[in-house]
Amino acid sequence: MEIFTIDNWQEIGSILINAVLIYGSIILLTRLAGVRVYSKMTTFDFAITIAIGSVVASGILLSDVGLVRTVFTLVCLLSLQWIASSLVSKSNYFEKLLTNKPITLIYNGEVLHDNLRKARLSTDELYMELRRTGLHSIEEVAIAIMETTADVSIIKKEADKEISPDILQGVNR
Repeated sequence: MEIFTIDNWQEIGSILINAVLIYGSIILLTRLAGVRVYSKMTTFDFAITIAIGSVVASGILLSDVGLVRTVFTLVCLLSLQWIASSLVSKSNYFEKLLTNKPITLIYNGEVLHDNLRKARLSTDELYMELRRTGLHSIEEVAIAIMETTADVSIIKKEADKEISPDILQGVNR
């Protein structure tokens, strides 16, 4: 059957190169666009989701792509995902290169407007997050952080408690 064949090994190399370039392009573009692009997903989750969706759609819709090519491309992409996540977990250099950092939006009841702009979040959107948490005023906030998944974490002020520096490790202030 034609769908189970590969014409030549040069084609395998071409698929591998395309998989690497597409995967890298998706990561680069989403890093440039910022975390708001893929709310609730990490950069890698977003990149692999788009890439797999595209490969699967091509494999299903384009008769000349074939099963072997589609599966081989998926294996390449998932291998890249595994390699990238391994590098990020083992190397500070790759972690800084490939992942976003959480950003402090409010500190001790004060909105950090420069960080709000970096996060591409409006004041209205920030206030919406405060309302969702059930806060009555911004003065109740010890710290609000936009996480790498675009979720906003809010820690309320408490008279007898201070925020541990450990919990703020890796957060841009």
